[in-house]
Amino acid sequence: MKQQPLALIALIAASSVHAATPAFPDAGNPLVEPRFESVGVGIIPRYVVPTVAQDRAGFMWIAKGDGLVRFDGYRFRAQERDSPHPGKRNLGWIRVLLAGRDGRLWIGTEWDDLAVYDPVSERVSFHRGDDDGKAGVLPTIRALVEDAARHLDR
Repeated sequence: MKQQPLALIALIAASSVHAATPAFPDAGNPLVEPRFESVGVGIIPRYVVPTVAQDRAGFMWIAKGDGLVRFDGYRFRAQERDSPHPGKRNLGWIRVLLAGRDGRLWIGTEWDDLAVYDPVSERVSFHRGDDDGKAGVLPTIRALVEDAARHLDR
């Protein structure tokens, strides 16, 4: 009979300790609950994003219907080609991006063949296909792959 009240007291003590700890130990931590936030509203025209890539430095590269932007986690920065004429700076429709192991970003375009962004110089240059004397439309780049020897294939 004396053991029954002691067991009851032990049970009450254990339940009060258990009740003091929250059901979810990280419930007060704001990083536990996923948070979704819209960024870049108004940056992406027509909300068309053909492709996205992340480079070795951690930048997110977002292809748009009219060029390329780099997102560093805080802000967007348009990436353009060097030209004294504002109308020729746009990279145009980008089909595919490939973050190369050497740190460069390869850019496959709809009308301008292949381009590459060099993070050291922060410039875009174009790599035209084999020029066999044919003038006219350049090929559309739809896919890029880098092999183990760092050769690029399109």
